Formats: sequence, structure tokens, C-alpha cells
Amino acid sequence: MTFDTWNIAFVGMVTSMLLFNIMQWYSHRERVYGYYTLFMLLWLGYFVLRQEGEAWLREGTYHFVRVAVPMMAYFVYYDFSAVFTRLRDEKLLKLFSRVQALLTVYVLVEMGLCFFSEGWRLPVHEYLHIAMRTILILASGYIIWRMAQAPDRVIRYFVAGSLLLVLFGAIAMVTTITGIRPSTPLRPWEAPLFYMQIGIILELLCFSLGLAYRHRRASIEKAVVFEQLAREREQLERERLETKLAAQQTHKLLSDLRMKALRAQMNPHFLFNSLNAIQECILTEQTDAAASYLAKFSKLVRLILESSDKQMIPLSSEIESLRLYLDVESLRFTQAFFYEILVHTHIDASLINIPPMLVQPYAENAIWHGLLHKEGDRKLTISFFSDDEFLYIEIQDNGIGRAKAGQEQNPLKKEYESRGMKLTDERLQALSEREGVNAFAEVEDLADPAGRPAGTRVMVTLPI
Repeated sequence: MTFDTWNIAFVGMVTSMLLFNIMQWYSHRERVYGYYTLFMLLWLGYFVLRQEGEAWLREGTYHFVRVAVPMMAYFVYYDFSAVFTRLRDEKLLKLFSRVQALLTVYVLVEMGLCFFSEGWRLPVHEYLHIAMRTILILASGYIIWRMAQAPDRVIRYFVAGSLLLVLFGAIAMVTTITGIRPSTPLRPWEAPLFYMQIGIILELLCFSLGLAYRHRRASIEKAVVFEQLAREREQLERERLETKLAAQQTHKLLSDLRMKALRAQMNPHFLFNSLNAIQECILTEQTDAAASYLAKFSKLVRLILESSDKQMIPLSSEIESLRLYLDVESLRFTQAFFYEILVHTHIDASLINIPPMLVQPYAENAIWHGLLHKEGDRKLTISFFSDDEFLYIEIQDNGIGRAKAGQEQNPLKKEYESRGMKLTDERLQALSEREGVNAFAEVEDLADPAGRPAGTRVMVTLPI
């Protein structure tokens, strides 16, 4: 193989590496690939012009290319090195800057010698070139020694490539100075450029491997960071959900305790009134009424006790308790009023749940403070109907109305009634807070066509 053949192969290898690096630069858009591309481009231009330019370049231009273009490549090499190794050593960075300044001065001097004078013919031209190469070898040796102490694998790739270039560059310089008698045709190892080309190829290989490793490590580090961030986000989301769940459970527990406390107050309120009624029947010697009253009352108490520890009961159970309560009250007042309970046919009372003893206080209020103060026909109607979202309970009486009832009550009884209604309203509020829904009761005063009070309507709305 002749040197010309080898040179063509060398240019082909460097060109392939250059094109591959340009693609990498386009793909990653990192500055290190830009410096590396320029570094390879300068060396490629240098060897092409050294081999082919002597025939068509002006002599001064050719000699400028021979001595100045490698120095331009070394100038870029220092920028590439700082970025490639992510150098933070201030001393080395200062050394890089000084060597680059020296290279700039040298290139300017060579421009003057090659383009503006015949200085390239003088021995000083070669002496300057040899001196500059010697300075670069010494500076590179020091840089390699300093960087070799770092444990980073990327820096090791850089150190290996730089060391190979320095080594083969020194061989090329020694070969140039001592001179080897060439044969014809020129064999590769007889040309000083051959050793420089070997050093460059090995250096480029090391740098390319280092760049590949650097990119792979950066990708892994980025993936690790993303994974860590994802884990942290997942942990934060889990903690947020756990906190939210704990808050909901705490809120539900407090609401449950509040509901139980309210029921504990509600049941004694009703039982107290019922026992008073039984006592009144016994004292007035209404034995049949007392027996019937006790039978219904005992069954009612059993239902109340069964539901006392439950948050919700089936609507069918609530209706049964309500019917028993109204029977008891009707017996107590010797059929002084008429009641009816209407459940719309599309409602399955066994599938709908409501808080226990919810309707009873409204029915009690209608009887005691609306109907019993009225003369003539007394009627209480309780209706259950629903839509897709809510259950509606309507308690309507044709009593004397709230305004007149308030005038006729004694203060103690009025306070007692207000307490029962207040407890029921608080139960609805607690249910709303516990379930996160809107449960409420609305009271409407009814009037006849002449505008006279004609009773009261209460509408209780519960979510299904």
C-alpha cells in the first residue's frame, strides 16, 4: 500500500466519522458536538490540502495551511475538551485560555510570514513551527497528567485520545526532524503525516466512544431523575389521598358521633311523651286504651331499639315505626285526628335508606301544635315520592297554622317543641356533612282561598 492509497482511506474514515457526528449534532443540539464537528473538519481539510493542495495552491498559502490549520484544530480542541469533560478546574481553564492566546498569536505571525512576505522560505518559519508543536506537546502532557487523576470515565476517554494524539504527533515531529529516506512509491510509514493520521484516528475513536458513553450516561441520569420525580409525585399523591381519606374518615366519624348524640337526645324526647300518655290512660282508667296503647308502644320501642345503633334504616322500617307512632297517638287522643301514609307505587321502600326516626318529630309537631288545637275535621297526610336523585317526604296537616299555634302554646311547651325540631334540623345538617350531600327541610304555611291559615306543609328532601 502506498501513502496515497492510505491517505484516501484515512480521508474516507474521517469523513464517515464527521458525517455521523453531524447527525448526532443535529439530533442532540449540544455544543460539544459542534466543537467536535469543527475539530474533525479542520483536520480533514488539513490532510486533503496537504495531499492535493501543493499542486494548485500558491506556495505561501500551502505553507500556511501546513503549519496554521493544525493550530486552529488545536484551538478548537481546547474548547471541545472543556465542554466534553465539563471541566471545572480553574487552573486548567486558565491554561487553556493562555495556550489558545498563544495559538492565535502564532497563526497571526504565520499569516504575516506566508501572505505578506517570503518569510515561509526562511529557517525561522520551521523553527517556529517546531517550537509551537513542542509547547503543545508539553502543555498537553501536563493537561493529561492533571486530568488522569479524575475518576470520571468520560475524562478517561479524553485522556486516552489526547495521549495517543500527543504520542503519535511526537513521532511525526521526530520523523520530520530526523528524516527517513523515502522509497518510491512512498510507503505509509515513511511519511511523517502517517503517524499524525494514526494519532488522529485513534483520538477520534476515543472521543467518539467518550461522547457515546457521555450521552448514554446522561440519558440514564435523566431517566433516573424522571423516575425519582415520578416516585416523588406518586408518593405526594398517595400522601395527599391518604390525608384526604383520613380527613374524610375523621369528618365521617365526627358526623356519626354527632348523629348518635342527636338520636340519643331524640329518642328520650319521644319516649318521655309516650310514657306520659300511657300514664294518663291508666290514671283515667282507660284500661282498653292502655292495653292497646302498650301493645303498639312496646312494638314501637322494639323497633326504636333495633335502629338505635344504626346510621340508616330501610324506608319500610321507618314507615312501620311512623305508622305505629301515629296509631299510638291516635289511641291516646281517642281518634281525635285522621292520618294517612301515601307511598308512591314506583318507590321500593326496602331499597331506600334514611336516618331512623326522622319523620316522627314533624308528625308529632303537626299533631300537638296544629291539629289538636283545631275544631272539626283534623287530618294529617304523610307522602313519600321520589325522582332519580332525591326522596321527598311531605308532612301536611290542616291544623291552625304556626302563627296561631305559637300564640296558644305555653312557653315551656314551646321551648320543648323547638328543641325537638332543632334536633331534627341538626340531624339533617349532620347527614349532609357526613355524606357530602344536601339534605334539608322546608316549612310552608298553608292558607284557604280567603287567606285564613289552613295548616302547615313540611317538605323534607333527602338524597337517594
